[in-house]
Amino acid sequence: MDPPPAMREADPSYIFSMKKILIVGNDSVLRANRSELIRSHDFEVIKAKDALTGVRLTLQMKPDLILCDTSVSNLNGYAFYQTIQQIKSASAIPLIFLTTSSGEKRLRDGLPPEAGTCISQPVHSEELLKVIRKRLDLPERIFQKGEERFLALINDTAFGVFIYQYGKFIYSNKALFGMLGYNNDSASPPDFQNLIVENHRHKVFDELEKCLNGSKSSLRIKLRVEHKTGIKITVELFGSILTYQGVSSVIGHIIRSEKALKEQLPLICKVKNSHGLTNREMDVLRLICSGSTSLEISKKLFISERTVETHRSVILSKTHCKNAAEIVLYAIRNKLITNDL
Repeated sequence: MDPPPAMREADPSYIFSMKKILIVGNDSVLRANRSELIRSHDFEVIKAKDALTGVRLTLQMKPDLILCDTSVSNLNGYAFYQTIQQIKSASAIPLIFLTTSSGEKRLRDGLPPEAGTCISQPVHSEELLKVIRKRLDLPERIFQKGEERFLALINDTAFGVFIYQYGKFIYSNKALFGMLGYNNDSASPPDFQNLIVENHRHKVFDELEKCLNGSKSSLRIKLRVEHKTGIKITVELFGSILTYQGVSSVIGHIIRSEKALKEQLPLICKVKNSHGLTNREMDVLRLICSGSTSLEISKKLFISERTVETHRSVILSKTHCKNAAEIVLYAIRNKLITNDL
């Protein structure tokens, strides 16, 4: 099924009604203070303690803006920008870099003009909020990137995307059916609404119609659907009301709940040795993806830090990755880990 034309919306990610801001920084106190400030001005806040976690949450949550401290661990500001640019569905996300006055010029010299806004610390709260609002209000950039970002999003393997109009699901992307076992080599999958467990259908359609008639602006519900194997799994549906092709529609995404991941354990292997990684290398890979340092990994696995570095080098070689951020992208794209890690 071909994807629908791109919507001319200010934010085609549409996953939540409030703008989502990802804060990336090592300092827990500064993260908490910035989070409190930004949340108090009607933004949704996501926090990452280091750059690798920031990359993973960018893939998982698709924030509308990223606020990154250049002293963040794992990657410097330029490397973080380059990594985000490799993610098609995230390449248009505005970035704000917080740096020292001495580091601002170095960062500006190293980044292309379109990469992001650099702010010297300390910065006044009102000034930070002003820059955030300005970066979110970029119609020219979004107009140019809107179609690319929307098409990238609806084909993103992390999310099953749907469009609901006139009492039925008029569009469901490949990722949604892939989640339910219908891969590219499968025969034409059934309509998604027919995969919803019968005693859940009334609740789902009732909530969708409430959205359409204006009773609520967004929804989040759990429902049971049938996997191709016949197993019933639990998923979560998120949606917001938007105008699509001149018609009020509910557009959103569907993800597997934690319960569903456990139910599907026999269906999806945690370790796929077709990638040539040993069980121990997979243990190290998962911890790298969680943002753990070599020292932290050595303590968790009861091995020396030098052994961890050896495993890290082997993983880089086997996966043809250049750094830890690329390992995270590789692991998620090849389903070696889940976005919930």
